[in-house]
Amino acid sequence: MRIFIGLCEIAGYYSNLTSGLRELGYEVTFIGANEHPFEYSKEDCPYFISLHNFARKQRVTTPRKKLVRKAFWALCEKLTFFFLFFWCLARHDVFIFGYGFTFNQRALDLILFKLFKKRVICNLAHGSEARPPYLDGGYINYCSEKHSQIARKTKNIALKLARIEKYADVVIAAPLASHFFSQPFISTYKIGVPVTISKVANTFDTSPERKKTVRILHAPSNPVCKGSNIIRSAIEELRHEGYEINYVEISGRPHSEVLEELDQCDFIIDQLYSDGPLAGFTTEAAWFKKPAIVGGYGWDIVEQYFPPEHLPLSHTCHPNDLKSSVIRMIRDDAYREELGEKAYRFVQKNWNTQKVARRFEILIKNEPIPTNWYIEPQNIYYLHGCGIKESKLQAVLSRFINSQGSDALQLEARPKLKEKILRFVKGV
Repeated sequence: MRIFIGLCEIAGYYSNLTSGLRELGYEVTFIGANEHPFEYSKEDCPYFISLHNFARKQRVTTPRKKLVRKAFWALCEKLTFFFLFFWCLARHDVFIFGYGFTFNQRALDLILFKLFKKRVICNLAHGSEARPPYLDGGYINYCSEKHSQIARKTKNIALKLARIEKYADVVIAAPLASHFFSQPFISTYKIGVPVTISKVANTFDTSPERKKTVRILHAPSNPVCKGSNIIRSAIEELRHEGYEINYVEISGRPHSEVLEELDQCDFIIDQLYSDGPLAGFTTEAAWFKKPAIVGGYGWDIVEQYFPPEHLPLSHTCHPNDLKSSVIRMIRDDAYREELGEKAYRFVQKNWNTQKVARRFEILIKNEPIPTNWYIEPQNIYYLHGCGIKESKLQAVLSRFINSQGSDALQLEARPKLKEKILRFVKGV
């Protein structure tokens, strides 16, 4: 089977998956089509995708007043992507799409894939591609008062996910971002994150001075929705209380630099408002035996569906408990080291690139899928979204519903969830 993987790259996920499937003997074409700033890997790049990226760059940089030139480059951009689609359609048997990115913005191309009997796997487990925009801190932090825009984006995502559910052969998703799903999907926690790290040269400082100081790493891709300001404040408070902390924050830097910092730290603080106990960064930290603190509101739901042995171990906490969590990690060396060791053993055994690729192979070959891989979205009621404080989310939701009406939530198929959100907004 010839496999296509695209059309994006998320924290090295798809380049690693490509490597794993190639090791299993598959012919794989990987085209991320997005110029990733963190330099995870190089993608396969046919001639026309190079032209597409060039045309896109020319379109973006051409001033608006030069309408003819801008239109010309926009046409070139569309044509190169059009030719790329038919080249891939003719050449490949299986298509793995990440982040909801297919060749068409509304996923209408999935109808053609179905017509030509191509097998399609859509991975919608990264977050914002499936999460309702009105629950997405990374989105509403920048447009919380643009209610009609939020409503329009919400409707577009709901319609696109319905189309993907209808025409894709396999859908992978995250349980706490499944508000718009109506059919059972495969949990991303059962598939895993394909990461295998050969540790960088170990230059860890073991001097007596170093042992007195705890080195904490925070590497936010989006400092606003990761709660970085509150994390910094908590660290400063602890310093004033006498804790010797070397706090390192790195953002927007190449992946290789992040790995070097992981090698040096004692533990990481991932984020404050997560809707999942795992991410690419925490998985990478586990390969270095470095435990992670992950804040969020939905841990009771996660524990209900996934026993601890099925998840890489992180120190999960309520956002209000961040400071006490950091204190425990600083004071309790044995706990910190045990947590890091258990996380390492989990990813080494279950989430290395080869194991994740083998699970994708089951999906690719349409082999029987274990029933415990599936999640029924109708049973999940998660209200807090991701990347935003509870009180702010309630205020934003209240204004949004008052402006656009409750139908703008796009939850007609989930009446109980809709009712719970309305009660949440009222503080009931």
